Amino acid sequence: MILRTTATLISIALLNSPPVDAKVHISKYDACIQEADGVHPAILECMSSETESINQATNRLLSTHYSDGTKDAAARKLHTQQHAWDAFILLKCSIYLDLGGQRGELLEENCRLDETRRHKSYVADVLSSFGV
Repeated sequence: MILRTTATLISIALLNSPPVDAKVHISKYDACIQEADGVHPAILECMSSETESINQATNRLLSTHYSDGTKDAAARKLHTQQHAWDAFILLKCSIYLDLGGQRGELLEENCRLDETRRHKSYVADVLSSFGV
């Protein structure tokens, strides 16, 4: 088993490929990671803030289609799936905490960030496919 160093984990965080529509926010995230300068708690805060920002963007995307009175069927289903998705991410990513230490925390937070990005992309794709 190859042990990953904190520097490798930071590189992983920097190399995550977020959706193209988040360019302004990407630069804020990149700046945050750079300002963290390898400090573990600061890196975790950057990643957590990015995850929360993406969650908020996903919720805004859903609410624009859910709150207009039409309650589009696809948006309703996606809204219903949200709790299951959150539970899935928690369950999937928490396994990394079993590694312990900074490594486990960074891998867990990186997993949450990746899955949150995937979920936002999925929501946008579904809404687009239904012409919503």
